[in-house]
Amino acid sequence: VAYPICYGIIERDKTNGNRTTGMLILEQNFIISLFWYLVSTLFMVLGTYLIELGSRMRFLRSILIMRNQEDIILEKEKRGKLQKELLENMLPSSIVEDLQKENFVNSWSQLRSLSHR
Repeated sequence: VAYPICYGIIERDKTNGNRTTGMLILEQNFIISLFWYLVSTLFMVLGTYLIELGSRMRFLRSILIMRNQEDIILEKEKRGKLQKELLENMLPSSIVEDLQKENFVNSWSQLRSLSHR
């Protein structure tokens, strides 16, 4: 910001109109400052992009997890219906309903123990 102001204040060499050492130093400092400004801006933009990319990946991962949870719930419901059908084939339906009310049938090992006489 100070470059144009200072550049106008520093006078040229009166003898031949060339740039003085003050002007050269000012130009050199301006170029170095501009370079570091651009480098830091590039890092900030890159960092912001990576943060945004991470946020999007977390969002997509949460969507996939919710979809998988829905699939798992559907599979559990199918398994429960299958277990009920298997029990109804082995036991009278009134006993099966009583067992479901008590939430007794939860695993295949329990089903096997019920089927043994």
